[in-house]
Amino acid sequence: MLGTFTQTGAQAQQTSQLEVTLSTGTSTEVIFTAAGDLLTKPGEYTIEVTATSQNDTTKTAQATTTTTVLPVYGVALAGVGALAKQTADARAGSSYTLRITNTGNTDDTILLSSSAEVGIGGSVLGTFTQTGSQAQQGSQLEVTLSTGTSAEVIFTAAGDLLTKPGEYTIEVTATSQNDTTKTAEATTTTTVLPVYGVALAGVDELTKEIATAGEPVSYTFKITNTGNTADVIDIATTGDAAATLSQTTISLSAGASAEVTMTVPTTALATAGDYVVTFTVTSQGDSTQTAKTTTTTTLLPVTPVYSVTFEGDSEHTGSTVDVLSGVSYTLTVTNTGNMDDTILLGSSAEAGIEGSMLGAFAAIDSPEQRSGQLEVVLAAGTSAEVIFTAAGDFFTKPGDYAIEVTATSQADTTKTAVLTITTTITPVPSDVNADGVVNILDLVKVANQFGEVGDGLVGDVNIDGRVNILDLVKVSSRFGKTQVEIVEILPPL
Repeated sequence: MLGTFTQTGAQAQQTSQLEVTLSTGTSTEVIFTAAGDLLTKPGEYTIEVTATSQNDTTKTAQATTTTTVLPVYGVALAGVGALAKQTADARAGSSYTLRITNTGNTDDTILLSSSAEVGIGGSVLGTFTQTGSQAQQGSQLEVTLSTGTSAEVIFTAAGDLLTKPGEYTIEVTATSQNDTTKTAEATTTTTVLPVYGVALAGVDELTKEIATAGEPVSYTFKITNTGNTADVIDIATTGDAAATLSQTTISLSAGASAEVTMTVPTTALATAGDYVVTFTVTSQGDSTQTAKTTTTTTLLPVTPVYSVTFEGDSEHTGSTVDVLSGVSYTLTVTNTGNMDDTILLGSSAEAGIEGSMLGAFAAIDSPEQRSGQLEVVLAAGTSAEVIFTAAGDFFTKPGDYAIEVTATSQADTTKTAVLTITTTITPVPSDVNADGVVNILDLVKVANQFGEVGDGLVGDVNIDGRVNILDLVKVSSRFGKTQVEIVEILPPL
C-alpha cells in the first residue's frame, strides 16, 4: 500500500482507495497520506495519485506527490551483563561486553572510545574487540551498522592501568561518524581488591660448613613484596640455633625488595653437627601469605689438639741470701690447643741437687696456698698466671741452682712446655770462702788479710774497708753454723 485517502470532514473514511460523489461543477478535498512503512530510508519517494470517473473510466486526472525522507542518525549503548566488577588480579585487564545499536534510519559507522576520571593515568585506558572479529582490537574501534541493527563488542580495561587497589571508572562512548552530536555512553567500574604476597630467596649459599665456631655465621635473604599494595612483612626464625636478625619487620611498596641478614652466633654452635634454622616471612596484610627457607650450618667435628706454652718474667733468674724464703717467679701458662685442658705444673733439678722439695707453686689469687705441684684448668686459647717459689733444703750452700719448671697437658702427657729458672744463692758475710758453713777456714781467710785496708777484701766481713779484729769476732760469733742456721737466727740480710 502506497498510502491512504481521507475525505475532508469524514475522517473515519480512510482507505487505500476512495470514491467521492460530486454534483456537476462541484469540488471536494481529500487527504492523501503516503504510507509510513514505505518511507523507511532516506531518499525521494514519488507517488502519482489518479482520479478516475466511474461512469467513464477513460476520464482521469493525475497529481504527483514527492516525499523526501531526510537521514536521521542515532546510537544506543548498553551493557550485556554487569558493568561493575571486582577482581583481585587485574594484570590481564577486566573485560565487559557492550551492545551498540544504530537507532538512526540509515547505515552508520560508529566510533567507540574510552575516557577516565581525573587521576587515572595510562597511555591506553583499554581496548575494544568486536565479537566475531578477534583481530580487530584497538584503543578505538569503528563498527558499521545498518539501520536498526546491533553488534556486540568487548571492552577490556587495561591491565597496566589497574596497578593498585581501588575503584577505576572508565566511560565508554559510542559516536555516530555521520553526526558526531549523536552519542551514547556506558560506564564501567572495575574495583581492584588488595592482594598481598611475599617471596623469599637466599642471596648466597644457604648451606655452610665451618671447622670451628670462632666466628658467627651470617646469611643474607632477599624479601620481595609480590602483592599489589604496600605491606609490612614480619620476619622470624625457628630451629636448632637461636639466630639473630638485622631487623624483625620491613615495610615494602608493591613489587619492591630488600635484603635482611640472619646471624647464627658462636654461642649457638656448641657441638659438632648440623644446625638447621628456618627463616620465615609473613605478610601483615594477609597472614596466610608466607614464604620460608632453611639454612644449614654444619660445625665439623674437631680433631683434638693439645698444646701448652710456658713463659715467665723476661729474666728467669734471681738471687738471694735467704735459702729458706728463696726467690719467687711469676709465670704464665697458656693452653695453645683447641680443647679445654688441665695443665699440671711440676719442677725438676739438674743432677746433684738433692732435697725434699725444689720449690712450690701457688695460684696468683691465692699465693699462700702452695704445693709442690699445681693443676690449672684452662679453656682453649686461655692463659693463667702462677707463682713458683724456688726454695728448700736443697739450697745447702751458695751457688747457682737451675730448676726446670714443667707444664704438662693431662689430656696428652706428651705435650709439655719447659722453663729453666736459675736461682743464685749468695753467701752470708761470715762464710768467707762461700762453702755454706762458717769454720776455721773462714777464720784463716780473715787472718791472712788481717790489717789490710781497701775495697773488695774477702776478709772484710763487716765491710768497713779494713780487715781487723772486728771481722774475726764477726766470724767467730757464727762459727760452726751453716748458712741455713744463720738465716734462721738472724734478721734478713
